[in-house]
Amino acid sequence: GAAPYALASVVGSAMLVLPTVLSQQTYPRMAVAYGAERDEAAIARLARLQGRLSLAVSFPIAALVAVTAAFLVPASLPAYADAVVPIALVCGGYVALAGFLGFGNYLNVTGRQWRYLVVQVVALVAGAALMLGGAALAGAIGIALGMAITLAGYGLLLLLATAVRVRP
Repeated sequence: GAAPYALASVVGSAMLVLPTVLSQQTYPRMAVAYGAERDEAAIARLARLQGRLSLAVSFPIAALVAVTAAFLVPASLPAYADAVVPIALVCGGYVALAGFLGFGNYLNVTGRQWRYLVVQVVALVAGAALMLGGAALAGAIGIALGMAITLAGYGLLLLLATAVRVRP
């Protein structure tokens, strides 16, 4: 059933808290820097720094959560024992996304909100398709794998959207 994925989703969503806090701390610095000099390279450096910091914080926590869940969930919530693999997959997806969240800030600061919106819509549609397909093929593990791929893909799309030079 969906219960193992539901638990994995709740645990995985908690993984996004720290990268979001880092993003909220970096965004004002990006906005001030861009407002002062309009230097997109400097903003990209801040986005990469934010990504490295988010990865440095998220990866060990995600690894700890995944390892702990492997022991704690079957022991304390045996009905959710099937959530262990989905938890690990979703945590991995959130870690992948954390490394790219600064590029969303980059798009906002440099006036590319429409591009940011397009990336979000593409990720939403692709994610829904991947998770529905995953559910049909492999249940909770398929849903979690679809979610992990979506999160990582969303991050990569954010990075690509900063590099595409359509119009300033």
